[in-house]
Amino acid sequence: MYDAATRNADTSVTGATDKWGNVLHGFGERLDEMRGGAISKAREAMHTADGTMHRHPYPVMAALALTGLIVGILVARR
Repeated sequence: MYDAATRNADTSVTGATDKWGNVLHGFGERLDEMRGGAISKAREAMHTADGTMHRHPYPVMAALALTGLIVGILVARR
């Protein structure tokens, strides 16, 4: 009776391990897909920003300076 219970427990543990292994493997694959998409979007945004900076350098510098001024004022008020 003890041997039968041990075999049933081993079978249950093995089945659960296989099931969760498959779930985690699928989760890892989805994370890889999401990471690849995020990396390509980040590269595309970087190229767009670089192109904008080269085409219109002065408005971009003005926007950055204004952003820095606003952040400086907010930090100084604190």
